[in-house]
Amino acid sequence: MNLPGGPGKLPLAIRNPSLACMALSAIVGFVSLSELLGLVQVSEPSRSPIQVPGSLGSEALQKGYEAHLTALESMRVPRVLILSSLGLVCALNFVSASRVLWPRGLRRESMRRVVVSSSVAAAVLRTLDGAQLAVVWRKVGAAWGRSASVIPSLSSLTPAELEASARAWGVAIAVAQTAAVVGAYAALSQYFRRQKVKQLLAAMDNVP
Repeated sequence: MNLPGGPGKLPLAIRNPSLACMALSAIVGFVSLSELLGLVQVSEPSRSPIQVPGSLGSEALQKGYEAHLTALESMRVPRVLILSSLGLVCALNFVSASRVLWPRGLRRESMRRVVVSSSVAAAVLRTLDGAQLAVVWRKVGAAWGRSASVIPSLSSLTPAELEASARAWGVAIAVAQTAAVVGAYAALSQYFRRQKVKQLLAAMDNVP
């Protein structure tokens, strides 16, 4: 059964992008909150060795883990600010997209504008977040690469080669994740700017 004003009464051109906004912001917001809570423990890092069976090399992973903590500690304040802001913007984007589906007395066109602006803000903040992550994982990759020569399967590579390769892979992963999220927010923002979407929502707002 469709509730009055519920998403079942909306065309797919409105409903699906709104649900996509909600899903994306829920995921990004949850990850941001998790990382923010994790920063609380950075000031008192555990230096106990990481025991990893097999040929992965616990020493290399321990060095990478320590580099990760050190990198986060060095950018603790700006990282807290960015993650907090990103979490708030994601919450705003989630709520505004949900109000496009369930207006509860609000104008859908007004909520569309909030979706657009909050999507742009989320894309900007996630770009800054991604830049910080790229720095972190660059340092982690470098630390891991310097210690990974003890792994038998990597013994044919020099420490410099391992360091360069691990550093490049760390940055590449951070950049790929950032590009995917920022691209999704940019696409959703652009979609909700379309004249067709404006007209559909304005027409629904004018229905008694």
